Amino acid sequence: MFQKKTISWIIFIALSLIWGSSFILMKKGAEHLNGWQIGAIRIFSAGLVFVPFAVFHLRSIPSNKLLLVILSAVIGNLFPAFLFAIAIQREIESSVAGILNSLTHYLLYL
Repeated sequence: MFQKKTISWIIFIALSLIWGSSFILMKKGAEHLNGWQIGAIRIFSAGLVFVPFAVFHLRSIPSNKLLLVILSAVIGNLFPAFLFAIAIQREIESSVAGILNSLTHYLLYL
């Protein structure tokens, strides 16, 4: 029980650092890149990580639900990646961007 709880906390802290650092990194990247470039890098790097999983699981998606999955990906991932990067380039605080990002995910999946 103790070991399971400790592992859960370690995973939670690691995910918090990874998720939260993306907004700080976007803020630092905005010094040299524009919002479109930052958004493209975020989507490209996420694509590199998730393509192996997508190839494996793509066959399990029913063909009548594929359009819904694509729409969900565009609205939930593609648009926010570019919009938050452009907002950070225009001097929005990275902490505010992080809070807004959590709200978009919450509202999208209500």
